[in-house]
Amino acid sequence: MPRCGEGARWTGLRVIDATDPCSAKDVGALDISGIPAGIDAAGNLAFVWTDRDIKIIDITEPRELREAGAIDLSGGARQVTLSGEHAYVAAPGVGLLVVAFRYPSAPRAVDQFDTPGMAGSVAVARTHVFFGDLGPELWVLESVPAR
Repeated sequence: MPRCGEGARWTGLRVIDATDPCSAKDVGALDISGIPAGIDAAGNLAFVWTDRDIKIIDITEPRELREAGAIDLSGGARQVTLSGEHAYVAAPGVGLLVVAFRYPSAPRAVDQFDTPGMAGSVAVARTHVFFGDLGPELWVLESVPAR
């Protein structure tokens, strides 16, 4: 059985037309610094988190990707969840970091919640943030519109 995309490697962001998954075609690409750990998207923005930072990429025109902004995270991010105009970041050494990206060229940290363990995962549902340490801890926080 053929395997789609076998042998493909890239460090950065790639946009792929997967209309036919076994004949996927590159549409656009953007090299980024750091080791990519994950990606999420909201509207015309893609958020790529690395071992150093979160890059905000304008994906309006997939053939001409451009970095719209970034926020430094000295310990990187394990997971990022987007909700509205905020990114909820599980950041080792920081805990839960809330980043406002209303202005993608100038993202800013607007709130933080530290825990005794190391940040592992984060999810948002309605008005609650679920935040897990890399251990037995699960925190449920009430999400309040950021300042």
